[in-house]
This record gives sequence, structure tokens and C-alpha cells, in this order.
Amino acid sequence: MVGYHVNWRDPERFSYRDWEILLQILSARMWQEKFGPIKLSCDQATYEMYSQIGVSQIYDDVEVFDQTLLAGIDPKIYFAAGKILAQLQAPEEKCAFIDTDLLIYGPNNFYDDSRVTVFHREFPHSSIYANFWDRWHIDLPVNELVYPLNCALVIWPEKDLRRNYAAHAMKFMRNNDYYGKHKANTLMVTAEQRLLGLYLHNLGIEPDYYIKDIYMSSNTKSMGLDWITDEQGTNLDAISNEFFHTWGFKHNLAADPMVSAEYTLRLFNLLEKYPEIDTEKILQKLKKI
Repeated sequence: MVGYHVNWRDPERFSYRDWEILLQILSARMWQEKFGPIKLSCDQATYEMYSQIGVSQIYDDVEVFDQTLLAGIDPKIYFAAGKILAQLQAPEEKCAFIDTDLLIYGPNNFYDDSRVTVFHREFPHSSIYANFWDRWHIDLPVNELVYPLNCALVIWPEKDLRRNYAAHAMKFMRNNDYYGKHKANTLMVTAEQRLLGLYLHNLGIEPDYYIKDIYMSSNTKSMGLDWITDEQGTNLDAISNEFFHTWGFKHNLAADPMVSAEYTLRLFNLLEKYPEIDTEKILQKLKKI
């Protein structure tokens, strides 16, 4: 099954950290190893940068999307709009979209009997999934009991089903910019995660889940810190048997140079399994950009 990574960045923040690049390379290689080919879908500027440092060559194919199709969508609010556009344009009947900081390495048949498989359900907590249905323009029936769906992994066996969802999400992103006193992030998670739940519910489709239970940190009072040591994901020394995901720990990596350096070294060591990739050369080229 063809997998997809998607890269699209706000032109005002066009930069990548070492650990971001290494995680993406590792994610791509592990998908190829376990499931099959993986493509990179990105804008032209990202493609040129990735070609320059030697990352685009790792992929089985690269599809450059037309960034003008994102006109009218605010990248500061809808930072994952490129991922939704890629789902609209992907030519395959059956394909998977994988976050670039997600490693999937088993099992390889979890999606066989499902119309849609997502990473896991989310709690519709008001601090993250704030609702302004009276202010928002949305063309799907709203049901507060429908779970938002985490899209770190989405497997689509049907092209029309995928494209219709993406069309709904694109329309939502163009028509909504109100987020009240809450963070603008509430609009992105609505367009992607909540809207996907509502879309499938409206069609009477129950998705399958890679993680069967809703993921929650064991200590909800310090969830960001808990992710550092939680065996479900972010600690590379306590990697689970089926996946690894950076989750909210990326905020710690961006804020603390020492933590970032240690994390980068661990990823560098993991990539030694793939000697055909000159990781050191890639990072050297990245520093020159």
C-alpha cells in the first residue's frame, strides 16, 4: 500500500530542525520496510530544499502540489492544509497518510477489513475542541457526541470517500477564521480531526483504530511532560512494539536545545540501520541552507 508524507510550511517559517528531518527519514524508511512504497507530497519550495539536502531521493516518488490551490487559507491557522490538499489530489484508490513524526512497524494487516482506519479517537475536550457552531460555516450535521479522530495515521481504501472528506475540509478552512478566546489551533483540529469524525458519522461509517483505546497521558495535569517517559510513544528508550510518535513532546524539543541535541543523537543512531542513507551529509547540507 502506498503511503504519503506531506510537507507544507508557512513561508514565513520555512525552516526544519535536525530532529524533524531525521524523524521523517526514519518514518519513510520504516514504512517502506514494512508496508511498501511511500511518496512525498509537498509544495515546490519544500521539494527544492529536500532535493538539495538529499531527502527527496529517499522517497519512491514525489508529487508537488499546486500551492495556489491553498489561496484563501491562512497558514498560521491551518498549518496542516497541505496535508488535506494532498488527500484531495492523491491519484491512488487506496493509500495511507502518515505524519512525518510517526513510526509504524507492526502489524501490517490492521486495516484489511476497514473502510477507514485512523490512529485513534480523541476526547472532545472543550480546551482543545472548542465549538463555535453558531459562528462557523459548516455543511455537515453537527453531533457533539461524535469523537474527533486523530489523523497522525489515516488509511483510505476508497478514493472518492477520501476526496469528498478533503473537499469538506478545504471548504471549512476557506470559510472559517473565528476562534473566540481560544487558540487558533481549535480551527485546525476541527477542520481535520473533528470534521473527519462528523463526515464518517454522517455516512454511517465506523472507522477502525490503530490504537484501540483513546490515548491519554497517565498524568493529565502535566501531560506534556508525561509524554517524555510514557511507554506509549515519545521516549526512544521505551519504544512500544507497534509505533512511536512524538506527539506534544515536539514543543519540548523546540524549546530546549539540550533535549533537542540528545534526541537528535538518538535518532542519528537509529538511522545507522540504513547505511545507504548518508545522514551526516544530509544534516551538513541542511545547516548550509
